Amino acid sequence: GVSQPMPKRPRLTSKASFEIPDDIVDSFEILWGKYKEEIQEAETAALQKQFSPDDPPIIKYHRKSGPCPYLSENFPCSIMFEGSEWPTVQHLFQASKIDKSAKNIDQLRMDIRNEPDLKRVKALGHKVPLDKEFEDVGHKLNVMFKITYQKFRQNPHLAARILHETADKPIWHFCEDVFWGTSKSEIEPLSQEPKSCRSHSGRTVATKPWWSGDNWNGKILTVVRILLNERISLRPQDLKSMVEEDFRKHCPCPEEFFQQSTAALRHPHTQQLKK
Repeated sequence: GVSQPMPKRPRLTSKASFEIPDDIVDSFEILWGKYKEEIQEAETAALQKQFSPDDPPIIKYHRKSGPCPYLSENFPCSIMFEGSEWPTVQHLFQASKIDKSAKNIDQLRMDIRNEPDLKRVKALGHKVPLDKEFEDVGHKLNVMFKITYQKFRQNPHLAARILHETADKPIWHFCEDVFWGTSKSEIEPLSQEPKSCRSHSGRTVATKPWWSGDNWNGKILTVVRILLNERISLRPQDLKSMVEEDFRKHCPCPEEFFQQSTAALRHPHTQQLKK
């Protein structure tokens, strides 16, 4: 793909909303090649920092619980694609696997789109006649990237959150999936040194670091964040105000809570807020 000229960045309006251009023409493979070194350098630097719960050097999220749930492909948000509305990235990604020549493709897509149980959604995705293009890892990554970008492009409140809350930190999908995540979901100290363990023969052998998974979800989110940052020109305070305004709309806490010294972004309901 040939890169297009960068459009003018949208500005925050008086209604605290903005539009993000749908102008991505490069594949994820091209974009990853462009930003790979920058992302890997940031991750290496983050691993050298001392961990702090108040300001962690790496953003770690899980698809079911923990901080930054909106980063997950399972987070509920409206995504319009080819005239249909999808409830999560996961739903649309699984439906994208269907062989385009399948006679019952419309019914299969509808079954996935209307399924409320995310485990069932993934199960349905494993059973559909697979599009041969999905046998190519690059195609699979590109599909996930395009859907993820649309998630944030079409939901500006989520774009504001990823820009404000993750800043320029590495993003890790903290799960046992070796391809999409870090390969393990247990919380362990950050360390670049491989662990050692005793084998059955009694010898001490080195094992892979606990973050040895490919973490493609985290890498895709990081590239999406870079693209959003290039297309949205907002001051940090504007982003913070927009996120806090969204919290006020959906948080059960009384308005007085937001006037206290405790930052709105750290209140107990932060992780449950959904739109």
